[in-house]
Amino acid sequence: MNKTIYKNGLLAATLWFMASLQGFAWNNLWLRVEAYPTGAGKVYASSDREAKEKGLVDMQPVSEIKEPRQMSDSFVWAEPAEGYLLAGYARDNGNAVFEDGTDEQVRVNEQTGAFTSIWDDEQFWNGNSTTSQLDAEEALEYLEEPTDYIFAVFTKGDVARVAEDSYTADYSDNFGYVIASKLDNNVGEAVTFTAKPDKSYHLARWTNSAGVTVSTKPGIKVGVKGGEIYYAHFASGAPAEGEEDVIDDLTDAIEGIKAEAGKDAGATYDLSGRMVKAGKQGIYIQKGKKIARK
Repeated sequence: MNKTIYKNGLLAATLWFMASLQGFAWNNLWLRVEAYPTGAGKVYASSDREAKEKGLVDMQPVSEIKEPRQMSDSFVWAEPAEGYLLAGYARDNGNAVFEDGTDEQVRVNEQTGAFTSIWDDEQFWNGNSTTSQLDAEEALEYLEEPTDYIFAVFTKGDVARVAEDSYTADYSDNFGYVIASKLDNNVGEAVTFTAKPDKSYHLARWTNSAGVTVSTKPGIKVGVKGGEIYYAHFASGAPAEGEEDVIDDLTDAIEGIKAEAGKDAGATYDLSGRMVKAGKQGIYIQKGKKIARK
């Protein structure tokens, strides 16, 4: 009995020690943010949320964070120019083109501006935080390009937002997020907005800017009028519909994404609407139908 307690206690202490070492890990973070299209608004980044709230961050059309970090949370804010709306944020895929909807849309808390940035893969930690920091600082000098490149995409078309009633009381997080088939959309086009609830939450409804409920399905396809805002309202608890129903609704949304982006009709998508090579086990969408890879 005593040996068992000792072994379990030793294991717990070892795990705690290993976890505590992770606190000494430093990473190269070079985050650059930019407005798209140029001149459509201002965007900047900061590692200090309070600095922005106190007005201490200098607004610049292009801004960046380049520093060793122990935490990956960074903050990205965007202010659209007159006549534009912030459509969302996208991570550059190398071509800096966003009209076709192929670039990855990244999640940003709309209330706080919080964004979990990506740092360099290599960590610098050896049990001494000062040495680790110096190692990371030195490594930053040799980086030739940002470890993460984020664009704030502005549009004169329609946008989707997470409703204010979908946030926790302290605004530290939200219950879900939305993606658009085309962030930069134009009047007269069609665009699909898809709501993605977090675990333990579900989509309650979509409303327009007038507060009128327009749908209760995860995906809505609308004709772009220009300047219309649709709000996804999330609520806690399990959805009223079963998982299969949700997947069917996502199929409709993904079909809209496929049609609007002009992608290959034979392409394979995951349930988030991203075109993938379905080599792994899971559920995919192909030609408008669910397929299971075992």
